[in-house]
Amino acid sequence: AFSFLRQITTEQPTNLTVCEFCPPAEKCNATSMSPNITLEVALEIAEDLRKNLTVDKTSLSSYRRRLECADDSRPSSKVFGGFALAVLVSLLVITIVLDCPTLTRHLRLCNVRTKKYKDLERS
Repeated sequence: AFSFLRQITTEQPTNLTVCEFCPPAEKCNATSMSPNITLEVALEIAEDLRKNLTVDKTSLSSYRRRLECADDSRPSSKVFGGFALAVLVSLLVITIVLDCPTLTRHLRLCNVRTKKYKDLERS
């Protein structure tokens, strides 16, 4: 049964089915509706409501905002982003600079080994 329909008794001896959202003196379309419906009709109404009220999730602004980066034009955010970039670049440069002596030593050893193998092949 429809929860928004109810039976009320007026001063007259007849019972009227009216919408509880409307003022008692006004008529609405609910007065002609019957609150007694079958299960099949209720399921059809529910399915129709589900189809009409279902929203495509890809058309929601929350879906679009999740896929796009938000622009932040505040000066503080730009300064913080620049500082973070500087820290990352400096860490990368420090790692490479500290690893240079090891890399040169490795390349020298590879070069020496290559010369030894070439000399052994010639003999």
